[in-house]
Amino acid sequence: MSKTTTEASGPADREPVGLREPFERLAAALEALARTEGAEAATAASRAARQVAEGMSGLAEELAAAAGEAAGTMRSGERQLEAAIRERPFLAVGIAAAAGFLLARLVRR
Repeated sequence: MSKTTTEASGPADREPVGLREPFERLAAALEALARTEGAEAATAASRAARQVAEGMSGLAEELAAAAGEAAGTMRSGERQLEAAIRERPFLAVGIAAAAGFLLARLVRR
């Protein structure tokens, strides 16, 4: 006897009686849980982003203050360097020439 296309080919093609409804209810419950968890995760992410933004504004203020201090220190160092060059111009030229010579030797290698 040969099977026709309308006949079931085995137990895998048959749906177990009474299991479809519990699986559908389980799937619906999981979807609802995922939506709830997604909303809570979005709220938590928003809260964390707000806290990071607040922390960043404080950090930006600290960086601006540090940059101001660094600029002041650089201006002071620049003035000291100019004064040293004015006091000993030949020494400054000799140091510059030695630095140029050493740099050229390092670059050639």
